[in-house]
Amino acid sequence: MRLISTLTLTWLMAGTALAVDETVERKGMSAAELSVYAEQLTSQGQIISDLRVRVVERKTVFDVKAEPNKDKQAWLVQVNVSDKEFRDARKRYTDDGFRNTIHRVIPNGREKLHSSIWVQKTNNIELLKLPTDSLPITGELGNNLEPLNELLRKTLTDNNIPGATLSVARDGKIVYERGFGYSDLEKQTPMAAETTMRIASISKPITAVAVLLLVEDGKLKLGDHAIDYLVRDKKFALPKDADPAWSRVTIRHLLQHSGGWNRDKSKDPMFELLTISRALELKQLARIPDVVRYQLSRPLDFEPGTEYQYSNFGYCLLGRVIEAASGQPYETFVTERILKPAAMTHTRLGKTRLTDRADDEAHYYTQTLKTYPAIWDAAHGEKSGKFELVQAPYGQSDLEVMDSHGAWTSTASDLVRFATAMDSATKPLLQPDSLRQLKERPPFAGSDDDTWYGFGWSVRSIDGLERVSIWHTGLIAGTSTILVKRWDNFVWAVLFNCDESQDGEKCATLIDGPMHTAINGSIPLMESGELTSKPLECFPCHD
Repeated sequence: MRLISTLTLTWLMAGTALAVDETVERKGMSAAELSVYAEQLTSQGQIISDLRVRVVERKTVFDVKAEPNKDKQAWLVQVNVSDKEFRDARKRYTDDGFRNTIHRVIPNGREKLHSSIWVQKTNNIELLKLPTDSLPITGELGNNLEPLNELLRKTLTDNNIPGATLSVARDGKIVYERGFGYSDLEKQTPMAAETTMRIASISKPITAVAVLLLVEDGKLKLGDHAIDYLVRDKKFALPKDADPAWSRVTIRHLLQHSGGWNRDKSKDPMFELLTISRALELKQLARIPDVVRYQLSRPLDFEPGTEYQYSNFGYCLLGRVIEAASGQPYETFVTERILKPAAMTHTRLGKTRLTDRADDEAHYYTQTLKTYPAIWDAAHGEKSGKFELVQAPYGQSDLEVMDSHGAWTSTASDLVRFATAMDSATKPLLQPDSLRQLKERPPFAGSDDDTWYGFGWSVRSIDGLERVSIWHTGLIAGTSTILVKRWDNFVWAVLFNCDESQDGEKCATLIDGPMHTAINGSIPLMESGELTSKPLECFPCHD
């Protein structure tokens, strides 16, 4: 009897599908089916509690029981590995704080094949701890605005957050620019005011403005169908049996998150790279073109333009539309048409690996310092087990595929420059008609709602479209961010190098409401005449 040896790796993924609360069971799976099923279990918040191995008609089959992963433990499943691979894995996993909870062995000629479940020890998981010294604060601009200073100090110390940067502009000038806490806990490096950090989904407003610039250039229209741009350079083709709704997805739909994808139903493909890699039988981790090709073969979840469903994939497509319409790489177009004109000199696309971190970039933290198999290693279905274990911000997901929906890094002040430059009194990035469309209420939004999603921004009406506040938040492992452009010409950005508090609340959510109060409390100090400001230098835009 000859049994094929294979290795399946999977681990707990954050922010995917809703958890399943009951014990589930499935029998008679092949190794390949078990691989897919294990990923499904992790996305549902489950963990394998029992694994049985049987030989049926000279083929190995697996019976699995799973239960809720209440402790959110990282876990691995190995299937049909050799004696040597198991010994190597046992040493590696044990050294990295995993325990072997299930171990099954079957004969394979003169050898044995091992199948195992490895679970990270809960008593081995280190919790994030901050230095006991007084909180360092950097930057002098706005140091007399005590309501803001106190808010940032209290937010960090009360919620076990390593560091943050805050920048505030009023009437086109930066009046506050400071850093709080630490950019690197191990080195106890104070957070500089202009430290760069991942901004996650605040990348979407940048992409939306890029699209509107192309509309102004006459290179695309909001009612154009997205598929026409995807197939323009022959990188992509709509399969003959594709869902007909694909041909009805417009640029406007993508901007307003109404393209037809509901991640609660069909998952978020930008975080399903392992599934896509295996479905397409790739020898490496799926890249952006692979994700798009995979999605083109799948049905949409609802008729485009009929409802709002937040979609990272929709903004991934907008990045490809920008490339097709402009004839330039996405990053190049954004740099030339947005970053340079707005003087955003510290903004660039980020990298996943810790070793690729920029010199001026913060170190990212989560409240529990677990380790996970790096996604680029876990993509290899037959890898021997000598894979890299990383902390969540540095390889649990892949930043390089997120360019147009979540991969930019920036500073708080650069983001303030961006939001201010959109309607600058001297050289605005966008024309008035583009700004109006950016803020408009989608037809599927409730007429009585005072909040909706426009083009790349959440919008709250204060008094029609003439007085609105717009904002966006960002969240990924190790990062939480918020950018606000308030109706009264205040603009602010707060960037954290941690995603949640010790109680599990998003850092941006913690500070959102209190920031309005602190800004209002600082206005008398701003109007006293004692406050200096920093001009928002902008370079000429392209005609």
